Formats: sequence, structure tokens, C-alpha cells
Amino acid sequence: MGLNNLEIHFVLSHQYADCFGFTAAEVEKLLDYYGLSEKYGELKRWYDGYRFGGQDIYNPWSIMNHVKTIEHETADLSVEGDRE
Repeated sequence: MGLNNLEIHFVLSHQYADCFGFTAAEVEKLLDYYGLSEKYGELKRWYDGYRFGGQDIYNPWSIMNHVKTIEHETADLSVEGDRE
């Protein structure tokens, strides 16, 4: 049995560039979902370090971890405000 019709796709391929992480539109949608749209500039400064196939791509783990941190900080601040 042999290997047939092999195609190679990698990070510089335009066709699959958005498969290697979150696109800017996906990050904006995620932030909007959590009510954190104003944090996009901060996330872009910290995590916009990849360019695959001519497209800016964000590391999914870093973005999700940062959103989780922001969400907890926001929740902590609202609890502190309730205590006053």
C-alpha cells in the first residue's frame, strides 16, 4: 500500500492560515460575548505576535487565559464594590 495524492499545508499557506489560531474577528467576537470589547487594544498589544498566510493570528491559549483573568478581575471588583 502506498501514499497517494499527498498535499502539504503549513502556516504560510493562505488557504489554511486561520486554522492555526484565532483571527482578529474571532477575538473581537469573543470579547464582545463577555462584554469586554474595550479590551481589544490591550489584547492586541500583548498577544498579536503571529502572522500566518498573510493573516494576523492570535494564540488561542493566551487569549482564553487572558479573558479568564480579566473576567475574574472584573468579578472581584464588583464584589468589592458590593461590600462598601
